[in-house]
Amino acid sequence: MSFYTAAFMAEQTRLSFAIADRESVAAITEQCTAALLDESTSTGPAWLHLEPMLSTHEHAPQVIDMNTQVLAYARMRGLIQHHPRYPHLVRVTQNGRAA
Repeated sequence: MSFYTAAFMAEQTRLSFAIADRESVAAITEQCTAALLDESTSTGPAWLHLEPMLSTHEHAPQVIDMNTQVLAYARMRGLIQHHPRYPHLVRVTQNGRAA
């Protein structure tokens, strides 16, 4: 009898995505600073500045690599959206807020 059934693997995959989604959004919101644009909302900043997360003055190269992966993952999962005019700004999407 195999322990790794299809149902087990599906649940493991679902949990893996849920954890990765939640932790990537947390990393972004904790490390990025609010961008002061006219588009800020009453629920918080509409846009976050990526510079603190990717700063070579603040982080070792390994941390920047990891943060770059976090941002790539969040983009692929639809958890963040880049500003249409300022690529160094992102905001957490509805999918990201639900993570």
